[in-house]
Amino acid sequence: MRISESGGIGTNLCTTNPEVLDIVAKKVNAFFDANPDAIVASLDPNDYAPLCLCDNCLALDKSYGQMKEDGSEVTDRLLHFSKEIYDRLEPKYKDKYLGILIYGMQMKLPKSAKPHAHHAGYICDETWTYDHTRPWNDPTSSFNRRFYELVKGWGALLPQMGYYDYYGAYFSPWGVVHKMREDLPAFHDLGGTYLVLEAQPMFAIQGLNHYIANLLNHDLDADVDLAMEEFFQKYYGPAAQPMRDYWLGVERRFALERPCTNNIGSRPSMHTDFWEELDVPLRQAGAVAATLPPEDKRYADRVKQAIDGFNFLRLNYNYEDRYGSYARRRGVKIDDQAAIDFLTANRQIYDECRKNYSAASSYWPMILPDYFFPQLDVDIRINEHRAALKKAG
Repeated sequence: MRISESGGIGTNLCTTNPEVLDIVAKKVNAFFDANPDAIVASLDPNDYAPLCLCDNCLALDKSYGQMKEDGSEVTDRLLHFSKEIYDRLEPKYKDKYLGILIYGMQMKLPKSAKPHAHHAGYICDETWTYDHTRPWNDPTSSFNRRFYELVKGWGALLPQMGYYDYYGAYFSPWGVVHKMREDLPAFHDLGGTYLVLEAQPMFAIQGLNHYIANLLNHDLDADVDLAMEEFFQKYYGPAAQPMRDYWLGVERRFALERPCTNNIGSRPSMHTDFWEELDVPLRQAGAVAATLPPEDKRYADRVKQAIDGFNFLRLNYNYEDRYGSYARRRGVKIDDQAAIDFLTANRQIYDECRKNYSAASSYWPMILPDYFFPQLDVDIRINEHRAALKKAG
């Protein structure tokens, strides 16, 4: 076992230890006992934690041609581990699959190990490694050319290959429809058989992603342009035109961003004009919604949710830009008292959004999952700035 100094997810088991193999196999068999309809059991190691560096593990790596001794490239080792566990499955579970995410330290193609016939891998389009401003079959992005080759290579090796991507997360509008409409059919063409798509419940600012991802999940040949138009018309009714301008404005800003990694909302949204441009159609939609009769309340409510979600996260941008992480990256000296005044003045927006759009709401869809709200908590931030003032004397 390799144990990190911090413990937790930094720890990984020794995958060549016979006792570990027996324990894991026993747990996998027990999982299938308890879940007879399950198709696959996960063998994923802990997230981005280097694996064991014992003599047996390193010797196994070298037997497959992997000469690194830091545990940072373990694809061959994990394919071997999957086969060892599969061999220990009870006969009645030999039709099941064992899955390992193609990600982090097991991202690269194996040196010489071959997946067994019941190994399932799903490849992750890591936002911090690859480029989400472009489809990954777009050769103009050097980051995505590498990912394309990985998908093609794994697709030729795996009997079952899945795709993992992020279509709803992070604290800003995030336009990736222009990407997913190319990625998902390309993935299928390269041997993909299933999808694992992370879409956090942030419909107010990323709802178009959710809608199109769900559509393509069921029909890769769907007309995406027609589907977007149906979304605008049916979801927003009389406010369809300005809401169309809003959502397509988000798409345009992301599609025009320079090729880069880690662009899951942070890069375009770090520009004030991003928020100013998108505010215009939302204000127009709000004006339309204000004139709607009671029987069209559902359309007015949907516009309100979009506006509230946008304003809530623009508030977070303004804080980060002046007093938080964006300002610190630029080397700005933080005015802690001004930060406290800003947070105090805008507390009502935070409180109302958390009250109206949390999981506890009986009517409104969430703006953020409840577990994200503490990251934006006004009191926590105020206390941090007070502590900084106290420390400064």
